[in-house]
Amino acid sequence: MARHPDKNRARVALHNAVNRGKLQKLPCSVCGNPKSEGHHMDYSKPLEVVWYCRLHHVAAHRGGQP
Repeated sequence: MARHPDKNRARVALHNAVNRGKLQKLPCSVCGNPKSEGHHMDYSKPLEVVWYCRLHHVAAHRGGQP
């Protein structure tokens, strides 16, 4: 995490917002899977995420589109 401090800060901020009820975790925006992960398009906006299941999250990182 030390190599990407902005990424780590965004992940922690998102995690805290979900745990405190300030942000609601949504299903995958592609397939609707309720087990989802937040994908940051811009780490400087830590609460702006697209919710993807693990499969689509990995696809987004590999090719830009899930």
